[in-house]
Amino acid sequence: MKKFITLSIWFLIIGIDNGFAQNGFTQEDRDRMIKMEVKIEEMNTRFNERFEQIDKRFTELREDMNKRFEQVDKRFEEQLNFMWILTGIFTVITGVALGLAWRDRKITETTVKKIENRIEENFETNSSKIKNLIAAFRELSKEDPKVAQVLKQFNLF
Repeated sequence: MKKFITLSIWFLIIGIDNGFAQNGFTQEDRDRMIKMEVKIEEMNTRFNERFEQIDKRFTELREDMNKRFEQVDKRFEEQLNFMWILTGIFTVITGVALGLAWRDRKITETTVKKIENRIEENFETNSSKIKNLIAAFRELSKEDPKVAQVLKQFNLF
């Protein structure tokens, strides 16, 4: 079947070719050829214009994509910088908190030592005064039974 179609096409081409050869190449054929060449040239120019437009669109799309990628890169860089800033702030806050805690502990230790020293000094100075005061109340209790009763109540007699 394929051979039949192929042979038919060849005979048709040969028959058309013989028809041109028999009639010759006329002025009308020449004009048609010129019109065909002009149309082909117009088609070529239109195709070239379309391809140029397509190339232009591709370049515009590429430029737009590059701009968007640059924007995304810029956003990532900004977020990375923000994360570094947050890390720095957290580090500073932690350092300050630890420093203040250490300083507070040192201050507390020294303050407690000072208070203990003052209490000891006051106790030593007041201890003799308290002993003298108790001795005075004991002497007074010999004359006043109410004072004697109070001293006994507090185990001071």
